[in-house]
Amino acid sequence: MGLFVFGASYFGEDEFGIRWPAVLPNKHPIVTAIIRSFHIRNNHVGVQTLMAVLRDYFWILKARRTIGSVVGSYGKFRRFVAKRCVAISSDAQKADSR
Repeated sequence: MGLFVFGASYFGEDEFGIRWPAVLPNKHPIVTAIIRSFHIRNNHVGVQTLMAVLRDYFWILKARRTIGSVVGSYGKFRRFVAKRCVAISSDAQKADSR
């Protein structure tokens, strides 16, 4: 499923995944599972940080868009979805203002 890319760090003494990251397609269920796993393991970091962490091991095509769609698909982690809180004024506050 993956393709390995050789680059300038070919002769380095790093781990195999760091020297030759696997190139993965963006629309695959395994890639989605990998992104979710790394997202949870790294305490629900944002897209930019998660992309940096994943690039140590994998090179995902269209990574920013793919990671953003997976991270944004969590219902309970969305921002600004709560309804606005409206304070109801009491009769005591109305009497003080007069």
